[in-house]
Amino acid sequence: KGTIRVTTGESSEAPMERAWSRGAVWFLAVMFLGYLAFTADRTVLSAMLSPLSESLGFSKTSSFGIAETAWLASAQFVGVLAFVLLAGYFSDKYGHRRVMLLGVGIFTAFTWLIGVANSFQEALVFRFVSGLGEGLFWPAAMSAVANYFGRSKGLALGIFYAGFDIGGASGNTLASVTYSLNPDWRTAFFVVP
Repeated sequence: KGTIRVTTGESSEAPMERAWSRGAVWFLAVMFLGYLAFTADRTVLSAMLSPLSESLGFSKTSSFGIAETAWLASAQFVGVLAFVLLAGYFSDKYGHRRVMLLGVGIFTAFTWLIGVANSFQEALVFRFVSGLGEGLFWPAAMSAVANYFGRSKGLALGIFYAGFDIGGASGNTLASVTYSLNPDWRTAFFVVP
């Protein structure tokens, strides 16, 4: 009474079984690793702030150096937030896969460019644009996972979002290990993408 039931003629078990096929598990694993890489890249910079400041000639006590380094750390967030709403629209209009691949391509290319930047201004612009790529990936990936897994999307999205926590924790560690092997802040930006 008061509810509407829509049936497709299939048993209620069939969508769940299809959703967790081998292909679905691989799809979710790739999405998880993508999200992990984006998040790890965001936290890599925090382990590299001191060598980065020294390399760019900023004083640790100067307010200019602290402000500039903070902008570099925040530029990716600004890029993500600037594009995430439009990315949802583009994802619906042009398809999740196209938007995700475009986002991954932009992110990867501009993260590598941060590693070869010759000035602070270049690194700042590249960091911002890599954030735009991440902003394209987020809504498209989230929608793709939710659409693919249907009724079991809660579990699938939970696994997908675990990449955020694991990536956040592993980014600093990865950057520190990379820096200890090669004491140049630029190398960290070649590892994650």
